[in-house]
Amino acid sequence: MSSKSPRRVFNLGRNAERDVEDEIAFHLECRVEELVHSGLSEDEARRRADQEFGDVHGVRTDLVQSTRRRNARHSRIESLHDFAADAAYTLRTIIRSPGFALTVAITLALGLGAAAAMYGVADRILLRGPEHLVAPASLRRVYAHVKTKASGEFTTSGLSYSAYTSLRDYSRSVASAGAYSVNEGRVGRGVDAVPAWIGIATADFFPLLGVRPEHGRFFTAAEDAPPDGARVVVLDHGYWTREFGASDSAMGRTITINAQLFTVIGVAPSGFTGAELRQIDMWIPVSAGQHPRPDWPTTWAAQWLNIVVRLKPHLPEHQVNDDLTSTFRASYGGTESEWKAADVSARSIAFTPQGTERPEASIARWLSAVALLLLLIAGANVANLLIVRAMRRRHEIAVRLALGISRARLARLLILESLAYSAMAAVIAVAIAFAGGTIVRRVFPPSIAWTAPTVNVRVIAVAAALALVTGALIGLAPIAQVLGTDLASSLREAARDSVRSSRMRRLLLAVQTGLSVMLLAGAGLFIRSMSNVQHLDLGIEPDRVLVARIGWPRAQNAGDDAAAARIREASMWRGLRERIAHYPGVDHVALAIGVPFGSGFGVDVRVPGHDTLPTAPGGGPYVTAVGPDYFATTGTRLLRGRGFTASDGFESARVAIVNQTMASLLWRGENPLGKCIIVNNTPCATIIGVAHDARRFGIDERASMQYYVPFGQESGIGGTALLVRPRGPAREFVQTLRQAILAAVPSANYLNLSVMQDRVDPQIRPWRLGATMFGVFGVLALLVAAIGLYGAIAYNMAQRTREFGIRLAVGSGTGRLMRGVLYDGLRSAALGVAFGIAAALIAAAKIAPLLFRVSPRDPAVFCSVALVLLATAVVASILPAWRAARTDPVLALRSS
Repeated sequence: MSSKSPRRVFNLGRNAERDVEDEIAFHLECRVEELVHSGLSEDEARRRADQEFGDVHGVRTDLVQSTRRRNARHSRIESLHDFAADAAYTLRTIIRSPGFALTVAITLALGLGAAAAMYGVADRILLRGPEHLVAPASLRRVYAHVKTKASGEFTTSGLSYSAYTSLRDYSRSVASAGAYSVNEGRVGRGVDAVPAWIGIATADFFPLLGVRPEHGRFFTAAEDAPPDGARVVVLDHGYWTREFGASDSAMGRTITINAQLFTVIGVAPSGFTGAELRQIDMWIPVSAGQHPRPDWPTTWAAQWLNIVVRLKPHLPEHQVNDDLTSTFRASYGGTESEWKAADVSARSIAFTPQGTERPEASIARWLSAVALLLLLIAGANVANLLIVRAMRRRHEIAVRLALGISRARLARLLILESLAYSAMAAVIAVAIAFAGGTIVRRVFPPSIAWTAPTVNVRVIAVAAALALVTGALIGLAPIAQVLGTDLASSLREAARDSVRSSRMRRLLLAVQTGLSVMLLAGAGLFIRSMSNVQHLDLGIEPDRVLVARIGWPRAQNAGDDAAAARIREASMWRGLRERIAHYPGVDHVALAIGVPFGSGFGVDVRVPGHDTLPTAPGGGPYVTAVGPDYFATTGTRLLRGRGFTASDGFESARVAIVNQTMASLLWRGENPLGKCIIVNNTPCATIIGVAHDARRFGIDERASMQYYVPFGQESGIGGTALLVRPRGPAREFVQTLRQAILAAVPSANYLNLSVMQDRVDPQIRPWRLGATMFGVFGVLALLVAAIGLYGAIAYNMAQRTREFGIRLAVGSGTGRLMRGVLYDGLRSAALGVAFGIAAALIAAAKIAPLLFRVSPRDPAVFCSVALVLLATAVVASILPAWRAARTDPVLALRSS
């Protein structure tokens, strides 16, 4: 035996210690054998060998650790080398088929871009909410639920200043409280003043939210002391940047707000919108703002403020509501028994003034779900395409398996390929998210303040995460085919694999078709809702009417009392009406106190012969004071009797016009003309006409009792507006009317001119938004589904080329062949349609609150969607069927 110990190359695996023991024993025995050959006895040789080896345990430990480090280093290098090779192979695969790669990337990018864009919207509306709020979870808005005979049962966040001070000072569940209101005002002087959103707030509103000013300070309690506070203003950061160039010199400057001078004392932080998401240009103290009545600090009759409270920790909801209700009732000092018995509750600050979730929040939640559905459809489509690609490469895959590549390595190659496609899609998706987010923000209510860019870090992170997850998931479908590949059969024939992959592809096809049905059904329901809204008879024609509010000079004759001043102002309004009525391009002009979709009033009414008035579903009676030509101006039809004339005024006999609901409830089966009503204990007003029901505030409000009195005979109400009906489109007449009014009233210090339709549009916007966005997503889903149907059918036809050649060779007609292909396409689509309709019917109840007068299971919508999808399947099948019918039997049999 050689005197040198043999060198052994070994690699430590799981049994590292045992391998080392074997290695040490091997070297030890070799040394013992050498010593025995040198003349030592075996015992002496073994003793000396042990002495030479020394600390066997230490040698063993060092050898194990060094070998493990060497193996780990080699493993990392080998893994990096393999990964680099796999990445290079993936890149070559994509370069060899750029058309396929681009198709996959764009298809996936549509879903990723839609999901990212809707995340940006949902993030603002649902997740982040108002900015700069400290511990927003403990903030609540206060609501009162009131049951009245006149107005029916309603919930409102509009409460009095007295309610605010009572809940702030006496409620045991409230840690702190603040009150605010947002109204449109005018900034600047005279007719050059521009509209701005003015927030009026109590001094404790900002500390309640936990916000700090960016520059200067907020106003103090002393500056907000009733009844007349200091004229100080805090600017919104955006307004400060636009109007003052973000200059510190703005501090201490004065600006004119609603014809009053205010001194700038601070700037709110960027993105601050108070307790809501709406844009607010500036904040002033409540006591320095415009008030509903002179006794606003003490009266309970003026409900005009939103009260926000921060609750004490760990209090259950029912305990908070019970405490608020008992505090409110104990403090109430008003004269209305219905408000004395009101139930008070604390709800989310994101709710509407009626105490319900805002429609845009529900729409955003649904559209986010819809965007994810679109992503699932795109993912199913791409998975189908990857399965087709994997089956086309089955021979290559089988050869690679035969050459020794592991199935795990092969699966990694396919995962890398799908991740590469999703990475390409993510880049395209960011551009789609930017464009889509910009469009969506324009469609959403313009009052929402978008404080972050369309595409920001959060949106990009979500797009990247979705791309990573989607890429990994869609790679599983072809991997399932690869791992199930039989090596021998794959090398001989692919028929068995084709059958197995066909089942997977049909399943994915059914899934994406079913999801498309759900999206199209949602789009159809919202489109039906929008159609119902557009064809709704409002009783008025808001798109034809302009509303003008004018601030008259405050000059008053010496010795005028309140009544004389009111008569003098009414005379000025009548003079203006006469001048505008003769202006070119004007059809009708009228004066009104109580404009539809603007303001309304309820006063005490008695009817001879009725001890108590019947209750209408929408409450009432509500009063509106109108001048001659009012009904022709607004488009409200007179059903019986006559309208008001110029002779109906302050000094004439009292008359009234009632709506059809009031006429039918009070004088059922009788002629209401000549009957009378008593308003506020004034002399009896004779009914001279019956008008068609007209909406007052909401497009979906229930029928209410409403009556009209001549302008000048009103009592206890105010706020005159000029209504103008031009001959052409109202919006095109705005500037002309502005010039006409300024020429007629050159000393006016305020002019607000708008189309009445602008008051209606915010209520229509949720259905328009739903119809638009669901429609867009539905069209995209239909496009993706059509591509998926075409791809699946075309591949299936390509796989059956030999079969078609044989059938044509034995005399099968081309028409019969085409019918068979169309039948296969329809069968695959029909399965998906059935699945989608079933899922949509189950989810229908969830979307019902967002629809307008349409059943969430409307058969017309579902039948139309089914027909559209089946027609799409026919169109997607025509070209593959035509190709199949033109198969050359000889070439088909030779190629097989």
